[in-house]
Amino acid sequence: MIFKSLFSFFKKNKVVINKDNKTKEADLDDKIIQQIKLQVQERRQLFQEMKFLYQPENDIKDSEIYYFLNGVLSKNDLKKLSLAYLADYQKRYKIKLPHLIIRILSEIGSGRYINYHFIGNNNELHGLSMCLEEYFLNRCITEGVPPKFIEEELYWSYDFEKNRFSHPQVQSIYESLNSERDKNITILFALGGHSSYLTLNRTNNSQVAVFDICGICNKTFTVDGIEYESPYFMYEKIDFKSSILGNINTHYWYSLLEKIKTMNAQSKGKL
Repeated sequence: MIFKSLFSFFKKNKVVINKDNKTKEADLDDKIIQQIKLQVQERRQLFQEMKFLYQPENDIKDSEIYYFLNGVLSKNDLKKLSLAYLADYQKRYKIKLPHLIIRILSEIGSGRYINYHFIGNNNELHGLSMCLEEYFLNRCITEGVPPKFIEEELYWSYDFEKNRFSHPQVQSIYESLNSERDKNITILFALGGHSSYLTLNRTNNSQVAVFDICGICNKTFTVDGIEYESPYFMYEKIDFKSSILGNINTHYWYSLLEKIKTMNAQSKGKL
């Protein structure tokens, strides 16, 4: 009876602890979302001020300012995705996106106003990426999968929806490992074109991962005295949520505004 009472007490309090953690996490997400919205509002105002002050005749041809004012921002605003789309995306690819990513995509959107481009020109989320874990990679090497294929094509040969490889030998090895995706493959979700990703099926998936940058993240292996590389990633020592906010700054925007003002003043002085 005493053991049963203690177990009930622990179970009850564990639930409370989990609820407290979830509440803290939700509160943090709320603060981040509100901060992003404020920064988006600030950027919109800056962009409108730049457009109002900009005088093409004072600018040099094809300048940094011209491209900024006539680029992505002039053509569209932030693109949002519905919760239904995001739910279907996660179901299709059998993954779970961080709650904060879902809120950003559904409440704020993707685009230059937040410095994150999660969505392609087809209005779909960018595709997932994957890397082989070491044991799976070593099995492929020892069983004679062509090293050039591992280096150049294996990365593209995986079907996320079907959990299958198009290469018959790799698929056979994968099946011998019970096609256990989360043990043999690391899944990476792109954080908007900044060469940084989130690992969606790892215990430390709240950290930012840098993927395949100039070869520094690749796993190297040697076959017949020749060295090859298999795409991989490394973790940055930065928290995912901090990195989201840290990448949305307005310093560059303010500097361009000042350049426009200086350009106008210099042109006026020549008259």
